[in-house]
Amino acid sequence: MKKLLLFFFGVLLITSNKTINAQESDTLYPSANGWVSTMGGGLGMNAFIKFNISTIPSNAIVDSVKLQLYAIIKSIGWDGDIKFINVHNQNWDETSIQNSLWDSTRSDTISQPMLSFGTIVPNWASSSDIKQIFLRDFFNNHNNNTILLKDPDDGTMGPGMGDSIIFHSNDTLLCGNFLFNEHIIFAPRGYIDQTKKPRLLVNYTLLNATSTSICIGNTATISATGALSYNWSAGGTTSSITVNPTVTTTYIVTGTNGSGSTNTVSAVVTVYALPTISVNSPTITQGQSATLCASGGTTYTWSQGETGSCITITPSVTITYTVTGTNGNGCTNTANSVITVNPTSTNNLIENNGKPVIYPNPFNKEATLTTEKDLVNARFVVYDISGKEMIVKNNISGNNIKIEKGNLNSGIYFFRISDNSGCLVKGRFIIE
Repeated sequence: MKKLLLFFFGVLLITSNKTINAQESDTLYPSANGWVSTMGGGLGMNAFIKFNISTIPSNAIVDSVKLQLYAIIKSIGWDGDIKFINVHNQNWDETSIQNSLWDSTRSDTISQPMLSFGTIVPNWASSSDIKQIFLRDFFNNHNNNTILLKDPDDGTMGPGMGDSIIFHSNDTLLCGNFLFNEHIIFAPRGYIDQTKKPRLLVNYTLLNATSTSICIGNTATISATGALSYNWSAGGTTSSITVNPTVTTTYIVTGTNGSGSTNTVSAVVTVYALPTISVNSPTITQGQSATLCASGGTTYTWSQGETGSCITITPSVTITYTVTGTNGNGCTNTANSVITVNPTSTNNLIENNGKPVIYPNPFNKEATLTTEKDLVNARFVVYDISGKEMIVKNNISGNNIKIEKGNLNSGIYFFRISDNSGCLVKGRFIIE
């Protein structure tokens, strides 16, 4: 019992390390006018049967194909060996003359040995794997697959002189030699049990590959599923590979299953260009505002957190702003704006209000700004180093202004005092 459990868990462990691909199975039935038997010289019977294979997905990796016919009668001399042959004729039907079939090129013969086909009647007779016959038409994108059933013991290589195609009781299929009592008869289309009509069993897995898109300069991971091993045109041999094309590129992957069957599919990596972002670089006088406008994208984000194509700022010193633009494909690029800030003349400042004093400076809680002359309805603004307004006080009178740290971070800050006449007092302070 212990050995049995160890074996079970060992099998479970091995299975869990493999990718299990979903098996598909389609059953195809003969085309409506694609059943026929011909009689050659010496009463040799040969059956032709045509299947429409266009419903099998083009990305299928075919594992196996088997032809099954329901045998209803066999003669005493039928020994159960048979040949299956691919017929290179896509357009024949039951109204065609027999020579159009026999004159067609034939290939991909698969033989089954004695006692392997139709030895018990009534019963299903099943071919071995004839995917070689199937794949010749499948990989050539043909809609139909015609299979010739021939008794190896019958030397008939074509129809008898003047013979026509023979229909046997609603398209009965016959194979072998009637003269020597070595033949087999399969259920006709009109057989009372319609589940006994010929069928082609196609087993396969689906090979798929994912397409994707990137912005130029990035890498992409493309993946394939449905096979046991893979071979990419880019050189990889795993199910997923990483590529970095500079232009839109198609990659081909060949998948192979456990039986050695293959197929190919493609994955397209679409490469999008980056947007070309432009932005103005204005020059202002200290205390003035500057409007920055970007173009070339669909959305914009600025280095100080603002969004939108245009922003207005009031920097106290020359500063660089970076804008990131994004286009409709999600690709981004950046541009820099240098805002040059020229100093204002200080003559009027000193004449009107004198040099301000801040005490203490630096400070960590609060400080008092004192001017030599009284202010009347003045405006007091504090800016951080990027020019962002951090404190605004209006309608200030007197010569003392209290500055509180509040939520301000440690660092250098600039201030500006203006009145209705436009005269300014400026300076800076440090918060510890």
